[in-house]
Amino acid sequence: MSHDHQHHLAGDADGLPPRHALELFELLGGGKRDAVWDRSGMTKHALAILPRVTHYDIDVVPALAAAVATFLDDPAV
Repeated sequence: MSHDHQHHLAGDADGLPPRHALELFELLGGGKRDAVWDRSGMTKHALAILPRVTHYDIDVVPALAAAVATFLDDPAV
């Protein structure tokens, strides 16, 4: 994965508030515009906030594998 395509994962009950992950995503240019119907406006960065997940259990919840697989399958990378 190149440094110009960054993917970020966080839990919604993590030690840091989810807004911090969102702020980082926005600083990288994410969430600034609609991706449009053909995804041509899609940002090269991705964010996933996993529900009911803390930094204590993020490595064992099934949602992590699904999120990581989505990132790894990303054609933008």
